[in-house]
Amino acid sequence: MGQRLTVRSEEDKQHVQSVARYLDEQIRRVAETQTTKTMVQAALVAALNIASDYWKLQHQQQEVDKAVSRMVRRMAIEIAEPFGTKGEAPQAACDRISSDLY
Repeated sequence: MGQRLTVRSEEDKQHVQSVARYLDEQIRRVAETQTTKTMVQAALVAALNIASDYWKLQHQQQEVDKAVSRMVRRMAIEIAEPFGTKGEAPQAACDRISSDLY
């Protein structure tokens, strides 16, 4: 939005510039579509939008992680089933084989 800032970061220059461009685009979008009176207000609304998107993505990632864990567990039980001792539950066989590997 026409502002130049000096930024210190542990990230490389290209990453910082990409993030700055993204932020600038978000602020411009807010300024064009909402009735914000100042650039500070537009920046705050853009920051809230970005934070909201981040939280949604974080929640979605957690759900994906849980689903993958359930699938891996089911697959491990099915793989372990033939290796179980007579009368041993597949879950116990899976746990036994897993502990033997580590």
